[in-house]
Amino acid sequence: MAIEHAIVAAAKKRGTISEDAYAVAHTSGEPFVASVVDGRGFHARRHEVADLAQFIASELVCDLQQDANPDMLPKWFDEVQDAVEHRFPNIPMGASAACLIVDRSRVLRLAHVGNCRLFRYAPEHFEGAERLTKDHTPGLEKEKRRLEGFCQTGNFRVIRHGQDIPLIDVAEDRLHFLEQCVGYSRDSLSYTRGFGHARFRPALTHEPEICTFELPQDTVNIFALCSHGGSRIVRHVFRRLQQMELDATVTLEMLSQMAKDRIDEKPKGPRDDTTIIFFKVLP
Repeated sequence: MAIEHAIVAAAKKRGTISEDAYAVAHTSGEPFVASVVDGRGFHARRHEVADLAQFIASELVCDLQQDANPDMLPKWFDEVQDAVEHRFPNIPMGASAACLIVDRSRVLRLAHVGNCRLFRYAPEHFEGAERLTKDHTPGLEKEKRRLEGFCQTGNFRVIRHGQDIPLIDVAEDRLHFLEQCVGYSRDSLSYTRGFGHARFRPALTHEPEICTFELPQDTVNIFALCSHGGSRIVRHVFRRLQQMELDATVTLEMLSQMAKDRIDEKPKGPRDDTTIIFFKVLP
């Protein structure tokens, strides 16, 4: 088995600091380990959020390098959250994150919180992209059940956004915390699992969802691990591959260039910070 990877990253406005981060560990004879983190901040400077995101990405990969046992994944997330609270105290920011391991048994294990995403190139699927993760949002049924108890205490509330704003096509549920002086906070989250964001806890949790995928022994597989802002780019690239009737033997250089070309179509930069790790698992 062999694994190749390529990274595409861009800030949402040219010349600014991206609040995304990534880390990859790929040493000969070792498993492929990668993480993508999407940082968010309230009243925090972009470089502070960027530092938080990079810290989380690096810590996750470092922990997984030490012990790739999937049973240890929740423990590693606990330790990263503890480290975040120690290193970044009292700063109103946090992050979604996803990390994965591919070992010699050709099993892909993913642990994620929030809305970082994993896609597989699948020419047989609609638009050539199979999304392998679901975002942890207040509207997701299992998250609704988990949040019920917290909302009943009166300290948290899920509030619907977007109904009265014509420019927003899709209403979404967002998580708020109670501020004693003014009622429910103006600050809100569209995801319900992640690191940091102390005032949203314990309704916000860093407990990861863990997914396992067995990879075929005799075929090439292409994946993309990305931040929320990278999803549109990944879908565009995989759709173009499908239209060109290319299989998974396409080079990562071509994938990366297609993604960069799409990003460059926006003179001021992409709509959101974009981070994508394309990787190919070969027989």
